[in-house]
Amino acid sequence: MVGELHQQITASRREDPLRPALLQSSGREQEDMRTTEVDVDALYSKVQKRLVESGEWDRICLLLSYKLNNAGWVDDVRNQSKEHARAMEPLSLRQLIEHVGPRARAAIPESVRADIMTAIRKFLDEQFES
Repeated sequence: MVGELHQQITASRREDPLRPALLQSSGREQEDMRTTEVDVDALYSKVQKRLVESGEWDRICLLLSYKLNNAGWVDDVRNQSKEHARAMEPLSLRQLIEHVGPRARAAIPESVRADIMTAIRKFLDEQFES
């Protein structure tokens, strides 16, 4: 389970919309981009480790859950999942996740994304001030 979670986190890092901006902002040549990507991965790992160790990860997850639920996102995704599952023959959880997952991520309200990014930035600012 931990290995699966690590794979999901690694995959989500690569899908992060801020990632290309971080890599392009350096102005380095293509060869240097690989090094920069490794640096970004290392930075992600360090930040995530601090978030988990401090308990902030759990707080942000709860905030995300609360905001998604209030926005109606949870019900929308649940309904989409049910509709797609009813049409599947045979029923496959993996295929269901592959179908609904990208649509669910794309449907996250921008205000929720902004609130979560603000919480993460606030945490990072506090860490660098110390």
